[in-house]
Amino acid sequence: MKINKFLTVVDYGSKKIRLSIFDKNHKKIYSTYENQISDQNVETKSYKINEIIRKAEKSISDHIEEMVVLYDDPKVTAIDLSVKKEFDQKIIVDENILLLVTEAKKLLQNYHDNLKIIHTIINKFLIDDKEYYQNLDKKLLGKKVIIDFKFVCIPNSKYLFIEDLFKKNSVQILNLFCTSITKAITYQKYFTNKESIAFLDIGWERSTLTYFSNNQIQYFKNIKIGGNHITKDINKIFNIEIEQSEKIKQAFNSSEEEFSFNKIDEKKNLLIKKIIGKDIDIENLKMVILARVQEIIDLSLIENKLIDQFKNSNETVLVLTGDGSKIFNKNSFHLRDSFNFAEINFYDESDEEICDAGEKLFYFNNYKFEEKNNKNIKKEGYFERFFNLFGR
Repeated sequence: MKINKFLTVVDYGSKKIRLSIFDKNHKKIYSTYENQISDQNVETKSYKINEIIRKAEKSISDHIEEMVVLYDDPKVTAIDLSVKKEFDQKIIVDENILLLVTEAKKLLQNYHDNLKIIHTIINKFLIDDKEYYQNLDKKLLGKKVIIDFKFVCIPNSKYLFIEDLFKKNSVQILNLFCTSITKAITYQKYFTNKESIAFLDIGWERSTLTYFSNNQIQYFKNIKIGGNHITKDINKIFNIEIEQSEKIKQAFNSSEEEFSFNKIDEKKNLLIKKIIGKDIDIENLKMVILARVQEIIDLSLIENKLIDQFKNSNETVLVLTGDGSKIFNKNSFHLRDSFNFAEINFYDESDEEICDAGEKLFYFNNYKFEEKNNKNIKKEGYFERFFNLFGR
């Protein structure tokens, strides 16, 4: 593999393809992006990938044969699985983690053979009835071991579609990661003083919630509504062309506007008129935007077993990311906060920062699960007890 020389990370989004290349010392040596149309055909999608790869190869004077791909899709799902193993005598737990992970994956695939695992997350260990989280003591001994896993999966058909797009351009996918989770894992480290934090990544026609409690991913959910639905609402309600509706929405990005329903900003009215060439009721426009934003937040959190925890603790911070959340940048939204968030913040991420998150996660996973304890599984039936298998 060329990762000893350089690593290429691509964020394959609905509206934009981002690419960054890192040298073996994790230093970024090249970065670029290409815009694309979300509903373009397969041939055009493949051409766009080819275009950005060839541009990168020309810049670094080398061929790109493999890469890490970040990708979001509404059908990405999380499956919780808990397993228990009792040994005849105390064993060094750290030396057996890879065996446990491998067996757990096999067990999950027996029940969900239509899914491809793209993230393996260990949330908790219970070793001889004592709880542990990440970073176990390498010499910790235990006889009874229970591990709580969270597997993030994508339908095989979706994975094969993405894999084929890159294969057509002579590129192998080293790892396919969920963009939203990859970003959340990296960004949550910037909120080390927060014990409860929810990231809501608003994409083009998808929004993804990733909830952390005590640095562990506790909840993950996708909904099929994103920033483009705000554009569609403006298009439908005000009978404005879709391109103009998108411009109107983007006019509010970083506008320092207060969405309070009871103020009409005449300067803003003139700005919208200048963009589309006709008057539009700013108060009604704000109500349309607010209603859709409220729906995205509500649907992302509904049916969440942690909602009561949000309400009671008043300590959870909501962080909004993704291109669809840019309307929150510097604007004040008076939302119905039925979830009792301590704060609601907008995180202004850059294109390069997204690829950086992919690079960090790739090396973390590589060291944690692949290079460590590279032993063969001795036999099937490694676990004596299996419980709590369910999909969200």
